[in-house]
Amino acid sequence: METAAQNEINTLQQGISALQLAIQQATETINSMKVVMDSGALVGQISSDMDSSLGDAANLSRRGVI
Repeated sequence: METAAQNEINTLQQGISALQLAIQQATETINSMKVVMDSGALVGQISSDMDSSLGDAANLSRRGVI
């Protein structure tokens, strides 16, 4: 016959196992997500264009054009 303490331990172990499964499933879901722009381009896909545009804006700002 199990003691009350052993019942508590078993309940905690089951809860921890359920949490581990939920975290694993959430991780898999998050890893498969993609953030896209209104144009349909992936967010990371436009980084070089953004770098170039921001660099151009910084140069123009230093020259006093904008």
